[in-house]
Amino acid sequence: PGAPYAIGGGLLAITFLRRWANGQDVRPLLVSAALVAALLPIRLHIFALVLPAWLACAALCTRFVQQRKLAFAGVAITAFAVFVLSFYALFPHSRHALEPFLDIAHNHHLPIPYAGLYQELTIRYGAVVAVPIGVLLVFPASLGVLCFFYPVSVLVAKRSRGLEPIDWMPAMYLICYLLLIISAPVPAYGDATELTHRPFVALYAVVTVWTAAGFATWIT
Repeated sequence: PGAPYAIGGGLLAITFLRRWANGQDVRPLLVSAALVAALLPIRLHIFALVLPAWLACAALCTRFVQQRKLAFAGVAITAFAVFVLSFYALFPHSRHALEPFLDIAHNHHLPIPYAGLYQELTIRYGAVVAVPIGVLLVFPASLGVLCFFYPVSVLVAKRSRGLEPIDWMPAMYLICYLLLIISAPVPAYGDATELTHRPFVALYAVVTVWTAAGFATWIT
């Protein structure tokens, strides 16, 4: 039941972040940060996706980072790698959730249009081939037709009104969800989908809103 509250809080945080990015007042930024922090006790798995995406987009809303995107990307990836390696060093008995999550997502959630594909890839080629393909399949499985309509809406919005720094947000959600999938641990109670499958509802909401808004700018 807490997921809708967490999704609403995350979307409201984006609204205040945009107000801050388009003005000089720091108060909307503080409200946005407080809303993101409030997600922690509501839904941890959604907080784990929203926080890094929010931080990345907030940074991209600053002129300093806009002029140094490649350097920022390098620093962000390095910080992420250090965090993940440090976590597994501190908790050496933690298991990666990636392979059990992909097995659950692609072999046990039936019916699906590609039933048996992931299992067949695993048997024939092993995890080296099956896992990367399985990770990529998560996105069309999660977003459906939005995988087509969202990029089109971005092009439409770019031609209609131009893009703002806040328009990086869906891309940051996509990237952070990918990183979460490939790095998340299995919680102590053994549910491999806790930090891998369940956060996708926040991603879906953000991509849906941006897709609708993009086409709305063209219609109006």
